[in-house]
Amino acid sequence: MARGSALLDGSVLPPSRIVNERHAGLPRRFMPESATGREIVMLGEGRPVPDYPGRSIFFLPFAMAGLVPPFSHFFMDVLEFYDLQMAHLTPNAVMTLAIFAHLCEMFIGVRPSLQLFRWFFTVQSVSPPSVVGGCYFQPRGPVLNRYIPCVLRKKWDDWKSDWFYTPLADEARLRLPSQPPAQVSSWRAPVDLGEEYDAVLDRLAGLRSQGLTGAMVFGDYLRRRIAPLQRRARSAWEYTGPEDYMRTHQGARWDWAPEDFKIVVQRVLNLSSAEASRLPQEILPLCIDPDRVSILTIMLGVGASEERAPKGHDGAGERRRGEQPAPGGGRASGVGR
Repeated sequence: MARGSALLDGSVLPPSRIVNERHAGLPRRFMPESATGREIVMLGEGRPVPDYPGRSIFFLPFAMAGLVPPFSHFFMDVLEFYDLQMAHLTPNAVMTLAIFAHLCEMFIGVRPSLQLFRWFFTVQSVSPPSVVGGCYFQPRGPVLNRYIPCVLRKKWDDWKSDWFYTPLADEARLRLPSQPPAQVSSWRAPVDLGEEYDAVLDRLAGLRSQGLTGAMVFGDYLRRRIAPLQRRARSAWEYTGPEDYMRTHQGARWDWAPEDFKIVVQRVLNLSSAEASRLPQEILPLCIDPDRVSILTIMLGVGASEERAPKGHDGAGERRRGEQPAPGGGRASGVGR
């Protein structure tokens, strides 16, 4: 059960820096369009006063990292299992989850699963304790060398001021918390994958040996305008191009200009150049890999590749434009990029 939530107490957050239409421009580049024309980015203010479900607190760094509503089952499973609320996470925690999710779908060929994530990562509290941004994920020591290199920025300056309102479901884990995250037994529980995951680990080892990094995974989903932690009817390996409805914004006009792309990479990863986010020629995303069918066939034996029944607690206040009810049912056109 989620711990205490702050209904009207804004003391856990500083005043917002997103308080006029000029400031709202960047959040709107990441937040998905509404199917009903409802305003998705509502300006922040000096003291947060959520009015669930009409307006909920959300953070620009979370959206930039790859978390936008409606939230994926994997993301909600993580919150539930570790007894966390969304705002307990740091931006780097969201980055870790998003990179893992896209790595699974676009490069390995399985859907992200809590079991596989737990095998690689544990939860760590920040020091001193903090209500907002109170925990992050760190790799388990024994398996550190079996995951791709993933260097995240050391500090997000004043990120807690980059909040705004957005419509979210009235779900306890999406409310603003009133207490720091408290460690529970699940944070350190051991995980046994079983031999059915050997194919996943073998493919991951191959990707690592080819030089795949977390920065490259981030660059791939940023270029395609895919939010890895958004609930979608189809997996990332089915991406077809600019008109694909799995994108947060459809159409080539929403593709990032080179200079804008560089600015986002610098802001999110703190890199001086966007080159580190580019894939080497020998690594092909599954959406354009000619061997995709054979790779996915091998991965069918992995439990993480199975579709889950929806829970409904995903932050969705409405169905997004173009969302389809079943895997493979999304309308899409264009060519893979």
